[in-house]
Amino acid sequence: MSSVLRGLVASTFIAGLLQSPAAGAEFSRLCTFEYVLFKSWISTARAFKFPPFAPKTERRTETPIELRDKAHVTGYSYATKHGLIEEEFVLILQGNAMMAERVAQLADEVADRTSRRVYVFAYRGYGNDEQEVPSTGALLGDTVEVVARLFGQSGTRKGVLVGISMGGIFALHAAKQLPHLNLHLLLDSVPARIPTVFVSLCPKYLDPIEMLSDELIGRTGIIYSESDPNYTGVADADRMIGRIRSRSTFVEKVDTAHAELSPRGVLVRAPLYAKYIDGKASR
Repeated sequence: MSSVLRGLVASTFIAGLLQSPAAGAEFSRLCTFEYVLFKSWISTARAFKFPPFAPKTERRTETPIELRDKAHVTGYSYATKHGLIEEEFVLILQGNAMMAERVAQLADEVADRTSRRVYVFAYRGYGNDEQEVPSTGALLGDTVEVVARLFGQSGTRKGVLVGISMGGIFALHAAKQLPHLNLHLLLDSVPARIPTVFVSLCPKYLDPIEMLSDELIGRTGIIYSESDPNYTGVADADRMIGRIRSRSTFVEKVDTAHAELSPRGVLVRAPLYAKYIDGKASR
């Protein structure tokens, strides 16, 4: 390792030691390591040239939410003009480095296919969002608050959280923190444990395998492929897929995981999302 690289690693580690926030009891000695990972992730996200979030379509409505700490998240909802099923909503939680335009197009198509209102929100401090965000724990808290707010709307009785890759961690965390709500999960591409190289350092509140409780498995579907281990490692992918397969009625194997992340790839997931949201079981 070069001296420059060693210096960069050391300075990043010291910055984490000095600034790492306490986001719950799970941090303890791991908070510093998590902070370094978080800052690296945010820096990578901002390096991407994101297009303006959520291109306008006839089904789109701006749905910003102000959070408890006076921050806000930019959000949009997509809904059909006729035959809308008001008592159910869908929230799509995008994967890391997923282009905003892609998730907006996906939400628009899912709304058209399912007659549910479909929401997407930009992560605070991510991409072109200029707000400061202190930790991954804060983003997880944002997601919990957004889901609770959506359930607070009149007539809402059921929510489906679609987590794409990293978004699956956010979906699992929200479901675990809100056990009293009627939430169903669809994991698209197995979310990686963070960090994948040193799994023993992965805090439980970020660990998708730890969060996937026996009770939650029965309300969770998964879309996976043979390429998932490229992102998560063979053992972790097999473990999560196996656990969900044992209890879930929706387990779909596809050709390519993380298919919606590529800015040039074809949007292929909407029919599968609609199949799950409409309650059509699949093995």
